[in-house]
Amino acid sequence: MAAVTITEVEDPASGRSFEEKIAFHAIEFPAAHGSAVMKFLSATTLTLKDMGYGHLKRMKKAETAGRLLALVAPDASVLDAVIAALPPMEELVTSQVLVHKFAPSTKDEFARGNADWPMVFHPNAEVATTVLDDADEAQMQSMVARLLDIGTPATVANGCGQQSCFVVNPASGLVVASAADWTPSTVANPLMQHAAMQALEVVSTQDLAKSVADSYLCTNYDVYMAVEPCVMCSMALVHSRVRRVIYVTKNPRSGALGSCHFLHTQRSLNHRYRVFHATITAP
Repeated sequence: MAAVTITEVEDPASGRSFEEKIAFHAIEFPAAHGSAVMKFLSATTLTLKDMGYGHLKRMKKAETAGRLLALVAPDASVLDAVIAALPPMEELVTSQVLVHKFAPSTKDEFARGNADWPMVFHPNAEVATTVLDDADEAQMQSMVARLLDIGTPATVANGCGQQSCFVVNPASGLVVASAADWTPSTVANPLMQHAAMQALEVVSTQDLAKSVADSYLCTNYDVYMAVEPCVMCSMALVHSRVRRVIYVTKNPRSGALGSCHFLHTQRSLNHRYRVFHATITAP
């Protein structure tokens, strides 16, 4: 019988310090233009979240009464483009502001960071780092073996799509949903060729059929996949509030949980899950 070794997937660059700051180009202007400037920045630049700084608010009061200060971007070329495109505005001033590069993980960090620049704090963003106990590890090994027994071969020929995936309630040890249970729609949807999306839709359909939902989608559930999921599937797992993701085969082409990205370690997300890689060793 093949041996299954479970290893947590962590970002080698995760040793980040909250004290690290980044210089943002900013614009200062009369408060009367606040709404117009906010709409303009939203329409012409990436959101701070899309830039990777979702923990920062875009605007705050300037030190001078009756004026506001808005973050534009760390890149000077973006500031130049914004200034060139902004409608004429009196008393517009550019500056650089030092802000915290990474999201706060504690209330104390939030209080200190918020004193420098208004921030957003998600107290549930940190993932517990408790060591797996023997029962947890044994359940994972058993479920991985079951995944490979009933599923398609774990290859990356189709990225993370068209592979085995099921959702498990670790408290009961039962599979609550599987990609194999998914019923294709009459309307072709290429996004639904990914097994994680199929399994999550099965969970969603089950929830809709309940008269009273006992939890939100995959809260406290574990997801097992034959192949490391792509960014789309990994974000769908975030929004579904899964507890842990366990996969077998790494996905060097589009894997978002260890191969190409470490999406699960992004501290700006309002939910994070732990990720484990299952290595199969022949007997």
